[in-house]
Amino acid sequence: MAELSSAYAAFNDAELRARIDVVIWQEAFARYGTNDYADQIIHSGFVNFTPFYWRVSIDYDEAYETGVRSGRGAPGHDVDIITDANIMAAVNAVWPEDVAPVAGGTP
Repeated sequence: MAELSSAYAAFNDAELRARIDVVIWQEAFARYGTNDYADQIIHSGFVNFTPFYWRVSIDYDEAYETGVRSGRGAPGHDVDIITDANIMAAVNAVWPEDVAPVAGGTP
């Protein structure tokens, strides 16, 4: 059986996802009332977080792999491997901005 990529392993790491979820919720509350996506999270309780999981997993693939190779049992849990600042940067990189209304409205 072929070895799975570290990005795929990070994407499926439940502890890393939990940390990403916390950052997403923090960002949603910080942007509440000023961003449609944040409002959607707050009002519906959940929207598709998959792009955030992939962004963190891909951006910090090497750090995750280093954690695995050094014998860390839970690299997604360890804040010295993927920091909270790393997660925040990745979340902000893909956070959906509101679409500006078109001048003149729709026909």
